[in-house]
Amino acid sequence: MTAKHRREQPAEFNDPLSGNRAIAVGFPLFLLYFNGVISIDALVMRALQRDKQRKLSHLIAIYGHTHLMKAMIEQLAVTGDANIGPTSSIYQFLNAVDHEFSTPLILALRNQRNGVVKLLAN
Repeated sequence: MTAKHRREQPAEFNDPLSGNRAIAVGFPLFLLYFNGVISIDALVMRALQRDKQRKLSHLIAIYGHTHLMKAMIEQLAVTGDANIGPTSSIYQFLNAVDHEFSTPLILALRNQRNGVVKLLAN
């Protein structure tokens, strides 16, 4: 298995409420399950706010969730498609435009989400 396709094993722990063994799942994997998609590439391209054609990256930028943006970028770097350039998943995630032609960076700037702006600018 190559380094690109190696997945971290989820951490196991005992659930304090039930006492049963449980597995910690990261945000990107939870989103895959919650949205009923099996590919992170499909999740990146899905419009979550259909009226404005906003995708996941737009919503994360609007609400300023720096840790979620970082988690998605890291997950896409590990499990995204092998393409490089405008067709890659990470490129499409970071440069997606909504119906007003706004990217996640523009939305983060408009909403004064400085943490997300710094992350996207680097």
